[in-house]
Amino acid sequence: GIDGFEITGYAQAIYGDFASPQRLDLTNNFIHDNRCNDPSLAGAGFALNNVSGNIRGNVIRGNVCGRGGGGLINDAANKSTVVIEGNLIDGNAAVEPTSSLGGGLYLFASKIAIRDNLITGNTAAQRGAGVYLGAFTTGGQQTTASLARNVYRANRDRSLADMLEAC
Repeated sequence: GIDGFEITGYAQAIYGDFASPQRLDLTNNFIHDNRCNDPSLAGAGFALNNVSGNIRGNVIRGNVCGRGGGGLINDAANKSTVVIEGNLIDGNAAVEPTSSLGGGLYLFASKIAIRDNLITGNTAAQRGAGVYLGAFTTGGQQTTASLARNVYRANRDRSLADMLEAC
């Protein structure tokens, strides 16, 4: 696992794209100020495909990418189980103009639990400023998620801005 690091100044700071499911834990890290210069990328803080494990006790702050500013979980094999717990996910942004989703987190996993996180001040040009949960059902990729005891505060996306502007 990756434990206790300060990780800053990268495009996709923690990157793992595995052909078959692997175990990886991200714990007690300060992952901040990473920026994808290519708007088609996802996951400035972390971008993980086919990974099971725990993302726990991290500060994920000020990361910017096309989608999933704070982080991306993808599950092409449709076998991953991920627990995202006890993190501060703050001030991240998804900026790709036409498909920007998940300012804080952009998540696709067979089984995912999101609990006891503080998710604040994230933005997305489209939807899911704090957390975007998705599934690629036509490709056979399903997502089962449970969310508990998270605090969502001051996350903003374009759909909210458009609604407020219309008032």
